[in-house]
Amino acid sequence: MSAQELAATLQLLDATGMNSGTAGNLSVRVEGGLLVTPSAVPPAHVTGDRIVRLDMHGNVLSDGVPTSEWRIHRDIYAARPDAGAIVHMHSVHAT
Repeated sequence: MSAQELAATLQLLDATGMNSGTAGNLSVRVEGGLLVTPSAVPPAHVTGDRIVRLDMHGNVLSDGVPTSEWRIHRDIYAARPDAGAIVHMHSVHAT
C-alpha cells in the first residue's frame, strides 16, 4: 500500500463515520519500517505527502510528525510479523 492509498483510506473511514476527527490513526508495514498517519491533521487534509515514514526504531525518515501512537503500531508489527496494516479508530459506534 502506498502513502496515497493510506491517506485515501483514512479519508474514507472519516467520511463513512468510522472515525471521529483526528483521534484515529492508520499504518502499513513497508520494507524497513512503517508508514503512519500524521499527528493532529484532520483526515480531509491528509495527503500522501503528509504520511510519515518511520523505521522500526521510530526514526522519522520523511517530513512530518507521526501520530503520537506510532509506538503501538511499531510494537504490534514487531510482535506480529504477519500483520501488514493497522487501523486504530475512535468510531462513535464503538465509544
